[in-house]
Amino acid sequence: PSLPQTLGVVTSGTGAAVRDIINTARLRYPNINIYVYPAKVQGLGAAQEVIRGIEVLNKIEEIDLIIAGRGGGSIEDLWTFNEKDVALAYFNSKKPIVSAVGHEIDILLTDFTADLRSSTPTHASEMVVPEKKKLQESIENCEKYLKSYLRKYIHRKKDEVSNRKNSFVIKNFQRLIQEKNMEVLDREREFIKSY
Repeated sequence: PSLPQTLGVVTSGTGAAVRDIINTARLRYPNINIYVYPAKVQGLGAAQEVIRGIEVLNKIEEIDLIIAGRGGGSIEDLWTFNEKDVALAYFNSKKPIVSAVGHEIDILLTDFTADLRSSTPTHASEMVVPEKKKLQESIENCEKYLKSYLRKYIHRKKDEVSNRKNSFVIKNFQRLIQEKNMEVLDREREFIKSY
């Protein structure tokens, strides 16, 4: 979505990734709501927790999209996001989901099954949360354009009305009606005479 109001996040509740995602999102758009599903992101049981987090956030109606991932590390640390069931959870997400795992050089299965891949958790927030200031500037530019367009449109319509008001037909309307009435009367007389 171009302007998500509510963001869901699946990541470790204590790592730098969750702070980076939240801080970046709030810096860009302070009004955004964020749901965090704290999940274990490496080691035994991590895959099930990430999958469960995606499933839970999919059930929360007001969530517009999900960011799921973790900060960087060794391939062993990131392996949860290389597991088939986790990749399928990304793929099967009903809500748009962003893979936000590791550093720029890390490529995992979830990157291919997500709707969007980001190079880092911070980058994920930057990709999906617009800057409020830029949105306001865009709205102001649209407003200026519409005002200018409406001024030109009104001016054009005033000119049209003025031109019509000064047209030969409008200026001589009464006389033209009288002439047409005379024509009709003349034809009526001719018809009566010939009949």
